[in-house]
Amino acid sequence: MQKEETAVGRATKQKMTLNQVRSELMRPLPAGMPTSPIEDDAFERLYDAIVNGRIEPGSKLGEDEIAFALAITRMRARKVLQQLSVVGLVTLIANRGAFVAKPSVNEAREVFSARRLIEGELAAQMAKQRTEHDLSLLRQHLEEQRAAMYGGNRSAYVKLIGEFHIVIAELSRNRVIARILMQLISQSSIIVMLYPGSQHASCSIDEHETIVASIEAGDADGAALLMRKHLELQESRLQLNADPSRRVTLAEALSVRSSDR
Repeated sequence: MQKEETAVGRATKQKMTLNQVRSELMRPLPAGMPTSPIEDDAFERLYDAIVNGRIEPGSKLGEDEIAFALAITRMRARKVLQQLSVVGLVTLIANRGAFVAKPSVNEAREVFSARRLIEGELAAQMAKQRTEHDLSLLRQHLEEQRAAMYGGNRSAYVKLIGEFHIVIAELSRNRVIARILMQLISQSSIIVMLYPGSQHASCSIDEHETIVASIEAGDADGAALLMRKHLELQESRLQLNADPSRRVTLAEALSVRSSDR
């Protein structure tokens, strides 16, 4: 059987731009899950609304309400909710329905513990097998993070700082790990919203820059150490006792994408 090639693996050969790479690799669905274009669009809209904080953790996701808001059938709405449960963003409870995941404090800590184990090794692999094209993609991504931060575009900034970790996973050319990490990072987005700290609880660009510098220098041990420390700091910035208030209705949340804001 021919080994599946990652999006960035293809990008390295074809010298694709970061936007072209992003359009391929930022697919939250597990590989091989059957979908239709209509379901893909509905999935992406609901996924986007959840990870960007427009729907509160713990909110009930009624099939009828989703079907109406997204102009799809109830059967398609049910399938989309099942898909979101696979990536850890929705909890399905028998006889009660679907709810946006609401990780406990212990679950939040477990997510960050898993990310430290996985991402430290990925950063080391990246340092060992980096190419100039890989480094160019990382540098461009850092520039986009800075532009979003200094431009005051918080929605884009939050999306980019999570996306940065997925880019590194894809550049490591391990699709299985990249898919697992994508789910953990999606869950991290909910955790950051659920337990916000006094400082910005998400990744800092300065920390990303030091990680990229170690990767560029080929320092595998240093890159691994910096990545783990970075995730430890991210977890330490959280207030694991917060209780968010509802922001908007489901229909309002699904009426706009983060890229439109």
